[in-house]
Amino acid sequence: MRFAEDSTFVGNLIRRLTPRPVWMREVSPSLRAKVAQQTLRAFGYLSAEVRSEIIPEKADSLQARVDYKLDLGPLYLLDSIRYFPRVYIRPGRYFYHHRLSALQRGRPFSLEALEDDRTIARAFLREHGYYYLKPEHITYEADTLISPRKVWLRTVLSPSTPPEALRQWKLGRVMLRQLPEDAESSTTLATDSVALSDSVMLYYSGRPIVRPGVLKTRIRMKQGQVYRSTDEERTLSALTGLSAFSSVEMYFSPREDLSKKAEVDTLSSAEATDSVATKRPTFSAQPDSIGTLDLMILLRKDKPWSSYLGAAFMRKSTNYIGPGLSASLERNNVFGGGEKLSASLSGSYEWQTGRNPIDGYSVAINSYQLGADVALTFPSILFPGLMDAYYKYPTSTSFKVALQGINHARYYTLRSLSFTMDYSFQPSSQWSHRITPLSLNYTQLLRTTSRFD
Repeated sequence: MRFAEDSTFVGNLIRRLTPRPVWMREVSPSLRAKVAQQTLRAFGYLSAEVRSEIIPEKADSLQARVDYKLDLGPLYLLDSIRYFPRVYIRPGRYFYHHRLSALQRGRPFSLEALEDDRTIARAFLREHGYYYLKPEHITYEADTLISPRKVWLRTVLSPSTPPEALRQWKLGRVMLRQLPEDAESSTTLATDSVALSDSVMLYYSGRPIVRPGVLKTRIRMKQGQVYRSTDEERTLSALTGLSAFSSVEMYFSPREDLSKKAEVDTLSSAEATDSVATKRPTFSAQPDSIGTLDLMILLRKDKPWSSYLGAAFMRKSTNYIGPGLSASLERNNVFGGGEKLSASLSGSYEWQTGRNPIDGYSVAINSYQLGADVALTFPSILFPGLMDAYYKYPTSTSFKVALQGINHARYYTLRSLSFTMDYSFQPSSQWSHRITPLSLNYTQLLRTTSRFD
């Protein structure tokens, strides 16, 4: 340690050859002990204690080690669990918390299990109309004093849960607004509109980015239906899958019911005069009035063109070396239905150098390969009656024309022309299929050598 501030050659050499000392304040044993203790308690060892002790080395007063002592204590198990009362979903169907809950009697108590249970309950209720329900609205009260080594648990709603989170919501009007390509430009007012259905309107200026018939099939939420989170996800996925929009933003806004608001205000004023005590919010087991959500979807136009340019230099084990170049150009949303037109060019030039083991002399052979292709891809099954249909998983129909020329100086020269038509679709998230109903290939051999023959 006496070389820590030594600026001589010997001091600099020792500092370079020896590891940097680790200071006890950098290790922070007490903080590490607290983190370990909190981790153990989060997994059910509620009485666990972790202590740290610094023990100096007898041989060197400047060195010390840290001992950690862990006292786990008993593992606390769930004993009595009070779930949510049944929650109304639709006539004849209710949400029974105990059937889906990750909390079961006899299992170890842990914060991870509480978080899993909260996620499951919130996801199920939000899938069935409770749009404004958030994870922080679901809380838990635990008691470990009633039974030793047991946890009595109760699931309750937070006092800050708003009334709109306790009721179901259905979809009202759907409005799609087309935005300019430049996000920084001032938003222009829509000058035109078209009705996609009785409850879906498209507002735009100039002309629609995507054909109205295609947009109509991509909106998976219908007026009057109870809100479902999966319908929102499918609508967002269907719109972004068209490759015509740089961003898709969805905003839900509650439609104010004046008659309901007046009734609630009257009841609130009457209850305030009767009692000062506030009741904990809870779900109703009976069907209540369903609120209405209006949806605004903002569609920002994407840049139609994209390009790619790549270069490479290759060296093969056969002593062939040479450069390669490739370029491609894509045009998105060609016909206003999410179609993609792409064209690409590729070429490589290589030569072989070194000793030829057969001929016994140095050779220099020049070879090249040129290729070009044009592809047109539709985001649907191109078949009568299915062109603008919606599919849950990515689906496409592609047509491709490719031309290729190869010159191998010591063997042959050929050129080929091909045309393919492919259907790609997914019946589920785990399976995908590709069908090629048409494939044509034409190859012409222009030159051969005696070595090739």
